[in-house]
Amino acid sequence: MKETLRLRSKRNLVEKIPLPGESWGVRKDFGENREGFAAELSMVRRLDQAGVRVAPVIRAEEPVILYRWLPGKSLCELLEAAETDPKAEERLERAFPALCRWLGGYYAASGGLALGDAHLRNFLLLPGGEIAGVDFEACRPGPREEDAAALAVFTLTYDPALTPMKRRLAFAFLQACRRELKLSLPTLERALFSQLETLCTRRRLPPETRQKYERAVRQLLV
Repeated sequence: MKETLRLRSKRNLVEKIPLPGESWGVRKDFGENREGFAAELSMVRRLDQAGVRVAPVIRAEEPVILYRWLPGKSLCELLEAAETDPKAEERLERAFPALCRWLGGYYAASGGLALGDAHLRNFLLLPGGEIAGVDFEACRPGPREEDAAALAVFTLTYDPALTPMKRRLAFAFLQACRRELKLSLPTLERALFSQLETLCTRRRLPPETRQKYERAVRQLLV
């Protein structure tokens, strides 16, 4: 018997739920966050109409959106596995250029809005090699360099941080984004260190660890 499964979310109640037949859905309840509900629903429909891969909406009635479940693994899951599984690392190496292309489609369709909450948990690698994005309630005006910086810093510092594999992946991702998305290097540099400062403050990292992180981030810009 299929059972409802609670999914990770900091802001909302998100559950994988059984649908009639053999299919699954994802129920996202925004609670009192009416602006978040409206923003996400509008953006998902906009992206879907533009051909940017997102989870299809089955139905929506404030404050709940019901999505169709997409098979695949989040890029965060693959990053966790890649430390011990070379195949997962290979999949990420192919997935990151696809993620850059997805971002390019997103910026074109959204009118240049930044994602606002870019991290690898919000991107799925589908069985055919496509990337699908989820979670669009935080989209806002801002430079695209912020998203690339957030994803690179996430990759570099995800526990265990600063491993050779994570350094390679973060560097390759930023290089692909600079080519694909025509990023401004000065803006990207500012965004990287802004993201890093936020992360170090949140984690209350000691000065010697901050210095290691700063050196690693500088190496991404070479």
